[in-house]
Amino acid sequence: MNNDSGIHLSTSNNNIVTNNIISNNGYYGIGLWGSSDNIVASNIVSNSDCGGICLGTVVGYPTITTSNNNTITNNIVSNNDGGISLGGYFEYEPSNNIITNNNVLNNDAYGISLSGTSNNAIASNNVSNNNGSGIYLWGSNSNITITNNTISNNDAGIDLSSSNNIITSNNVSNNICGIFLRSSSNNAITSNNVSNNSAFGIHLMESSNKNTIMNNNILNNGHGIFLYDSSNNIITNNNVSNNIYDGILLNLESSSNNLMVRSFLRSFS
Repeated sequence: MNNDSGIHLSTSNNNIVTNNIISNNGYYGIGLWGSSDNIVASNIVSNSDCGGICLGTVVGYPTITTSNNNTITNNIVSNNDGGISLGGYFEYEPSNNIITNNNVLNNDAYGISLSGTSNNAIASNNVSNNNGSGIYLWGSNSNITITNNTISNNDAGIDLSSSNNIITSNNVSNNICGIFLRSSSNNAITSNNVSNNSAFGIHLMESSNKNTIMNNNILNNGHGIFLYDSSNNIITNNNVSNNIYDGILLNLESSSNNLMVRSFLRSFS
């Protein structure tokens, strides 16, 4: 066991970290701090006290260095405090990182977490059985693309407190809440399969406004789509079927000016 990180890169670029078994570290399994253009591939990262793989920002004066253009791929990240995380510092936003084809499983908190970043991609990962949210965007993220992921058996499958992102073509099933937006606006939620989530398929609350929910299959959840205190959203061309309670539910006291067009609704029978 290492008291700190298993592998630690600080302001170090153009490296390849591959085919390592990294376990039982006191801090992160793999930490990239202010480091860019690296590839982290085909590692097994487990049982780290803070998180499996972390991309962070080095705050020095007068220089602040972000982590950009990194690829995190084909890793198994399991049984850590958190899975994979990427974080910025105020207006210093890590960007153009790709998190793809990883198995992120059985972590104590989140599966994949982004905070204060822009223009990053989360694609084709298996994010399952994490005790917190599967994919968690919080803080001032923007232009994050979440696509083609399999997200199951987490607390919330995809959890946003963030605006101006794209969530498309994901399979989100068997979570408590499938896709959950809080204080999140101008997001596009399209062409996802959202099924068998016990409480909600898609849930918007706390002034999640001007989002588009389109072309989704929302099946066999508790509630299908539930808007609370959220306005000016577009809900169109969805298949909302066989949910236990309501197909689409708006809290009418606080949700207004939402547009619902050509969604197919069928009740549970």
